[in-house]
Amino acid sequence: MRRPLVISVLALTVAVFSMRSDNSPEIILPDTPYYNEVTKQIVMMPPGQVPPITGNEGAILVRAYMNEGSKDSIRYLEKYTPEGQAAAEQFLSSAPLQARAGILNNPLDGQLVRLPQDDSPWIAGNTAAGRAITGHTDNDGHGH
Repeated sequence: MRRPLVISVLALTVAVFSMRSDNSPEIILPDTPYYNEVTKQIVMMPPGQVPPITGNEGAILVRAYMNEGSKDSIRYLEKYTPEGQAAAEQFLSSAPLQARAGILNNPLDGQLVRLPQDDSPWIAGNTAAGRAITGHTDNDGHGH
């Protein structure tokens, strides 16, 4: 039943770790989907950036969370207020790699989320309405 998910996780694990010439593991993260709100296109960008970010030709890009198993079906979009973006960038630059994954699982102050429909408003990710969009619970940060 869950065999494709297990295979995907194993493939991702193999893709994430490679060996450097000094035989120490190097973590290579896959590119991350971002959404250009003007062209309405998905753009793959290097991971570890806190949206909104500036893409090619000055386009403003927001993070796109895709529906499971899909490369072109957006579940929700994410960006941060200027203050939230600064705090998240500081956290990412100083936290150990293992702790950085937590930023993806827990709504932060300044996180804004919305559905992909054009008329969907940006709302705070740490509110009940924001958690309804992301699927996070209010007590453990994990989806339903």
